[in-house]
Amino acid sequence: MKIFLLSVFISLSFTAKCQLPEFNIPATKDSIITNKNITHNYVVFLFLKKDCPYTLIYNKRIENLIAKYENILFINLGNHRLPTSNNLIQYHDKSKLIQYAFKAKKNPSAYFYKKTQGEFQLNYWGAIDDNPQLEDEVRHNFLNDAIEAVLEGKKYYFKESRPVGCNY
Repeated sequence: MKIFLLSVFISLSFTAKCQLPEFNIPATKDSIITNKNITHNYVVFLFLKKDCPYTLIYNKRIENLIAKYENILFINLGNHRLPTSNNLIQYHDKSKLIQYAFKAKKNPSAYFYKKTQGEFQLNYWGAIDDNPQLEDEVRHNFLNDAIEAVLEGKKYYFKESRPVGCNY
C-alpha cells in the first residue's frame, strides 16, 4: 500500500508540471512559433549554452538525435549553434523568459513533449544520458530511450533525470 501511494504521488507530481509553457519564438523573419501553433506531434526543447564544456561534449550526440528523428521538432533555446536541419529551430532566449518558464536550471537539458488530444504532454525532462564524459560508457540514453518508448507506444519509467552540466 505504501509503495502504491508513493508511485501515485510521484505520478501526480510529474503530471503537475506537464503542461507546455507559453512562448513565442521567431522561426523565420516571417513566422513565429508559439506553444499553440506547433504542427509536429513531438517536440524536444534543448537548452544549450556555448560557454559550457558539457554542451561541447554532447554536441555530436545531440546532432545524431536530431538526424535520427526527422519527424520530431527540436528547438534549441540556448546560444550554442547546431548544424542546420529541417527539424531544428534555433533561437537564443536572451531574456531567459522561456528558460524560466521551463524552470531549466542546468545546461544541457532536454524536455520531450508529445501532442495528445491537441495538447502537449511532457514525457521526459532532464539529462541527455547518464555519462557526459564517456560516450562509450553510457548505460542509459534517457532522451533517446524516452523518444523510442513514446514512438512505440510503450511506457517509459525514467520520466525525469537530473541534468549534469553548467548552471544557467
